Amino acid sequence: MVVSMPIKQENYIKIRQHFIKLLGRECNFCHTKDNLEFDHIIPCKTDMSKMSRSKREWHWFDEYAKGNLQLLCAECNNKKNDSMPLYFSKEGAIL
Repeated sequence: MVVSMPIKQENYIKIRQHFIKLLGRECNFCHTKDNLEFDHIIPCKTDMSKMSRSKREWHWFDEYAKGNLQLLCAECNNKKNDSMPLYFSKEGAIL
């Protein structure tokens, strides 16, 4: 478990861009590069909307380390919702 420490506001964009790069820079399903969102491959019971920005960022690190984080565009993420995992490995993606 990762100990939660505050992440400075100015680092938020850098952290998000880093994860987008690590996860392949496109939707794992339709391959668009627009409106990308982080998605739990195996749905998570944690309500991310109630989580502080700092805790959410540390959650990304934790889920990435478990191999449970992927990129989906907003449309594919909405279709997936909490259903079965939608995952396609990408050449060059580090998971």
